[in-house]
Amino acid sequence: MSSEELEAMRALANPVRVRIYEVLAQEGPMTVTSLVERVGTRSGSVSYHLKILLRHGYVEDAVDAGRDRRERWFRARSGGLRLSGRELADRDRDESTRSAALNAMLGEHLAHVTRWMRDWHKWPPEWLEASRAADTFLQMTPEELAHFSQDLDALIRRWTERVSDAVAAEPGHAERRTVFILTHAYPETR
Repeated sequence: MSSEELEAMRALANPVRVRIYEVLAQEGPMTVTSLVERVGTRSGSVSYHLKILLRHGYVEDAVDAGRDRRERWFRARSGGLRLSGRELADRDRDESTRSAALNAMLGEHLAHVTRWMRDWHKWPPEWLEASRAADTFLQMTPEELAHFSQDLDALIRRWTERVSDAVAAEPGHAERRTVFILTHAYPETR
């Protein structure tokens, strides 16, 4: 892992940064002021964390979103947050950074799942029928897991493009909701 990749991983090792990314990914472009309200921290802290996320390409300026040039708007870069096996496998690098990044992301994942478990019954039947929660255990080799992960990434990229095109064609569609898709694929530890 290069020093740049390690620094990018360190950017994800902070729960506030992961939360900022998640809010921008779910709700679209925002200003620091809007993020302060959603994330629940001070504006100086949000600005500091945004600079780090910007530097590592997790967020970008959303110049087209602002109505007033005095306000700076930010958006999440598409593709979601992910840590590759290659990044995790580099044993010569800081294990505490890798663990902190995984824990920060897991904290947000658990928050999403907890909200769903709390509120699932409030959704209309068509959303409940379309939703899924599943797990599967497969006997795989490292090569098979790598191919599976690549196929899964390709599927998510295709759907990201498909949905982005649909949103562009029909902005503000009444039935559109943010859908959280969570994937983890790793060898089971007993």
